[in-house]
Amino acid sequence: MPHINIKCFPTDISPEEKKVLIDEMTATMVKVFDCPDKVVSIVLEQIEPEKWQETVVDVEINAKPDKVIKQPIY
Repeated sequence: MPHINIKCFPTDISPEEKKVLIDEMTATMVKVFDCPDKVVSIVLEQIEPEKWQETVVDVEINAKPDKVIKQPIY
């Protein structure tokens, strides 16, 4: 704990950019949850734009309004 699941449109992320993402997300989790960095897990899932509504908006955002801590504005 904690676990982060990042969903985004397909994009080319260089190994260097991925390392920055990992390092910064991990540092934030360590700070907020006061946990060791070794317990943080991160998934990066790239979703095709035509599947975004059904995969992310409907299932992750609209179906879980009590769990969404920042609402998107599309």
